[in-house]
Amino acid sequence: MKIRTKLILSFGVIISVLCIEIVLNKIISDNAAETYQKLKTQALPALRVLDKFESINNELFFTYF
Repeated sequence: MKIRTKLILSFGVIISVLCIEIVLNKIISDNAAETYQKLKTQALPALRVLDKFESINNELFFTYF
């Protein structure tokens, strides 16, 4: 195998790996954004209710274990 062929093959492999990494990074980023939106819409209202519950308990001097 000539050096020219080895260099072309190695650069091809490097470029392929970089392209695959870019695509996977984009997919992961999109999934993370979608998960964040779900958590934001579903978890934040529940956290607000828990904060209100905690503040009411603190005002009434209740402690929970």
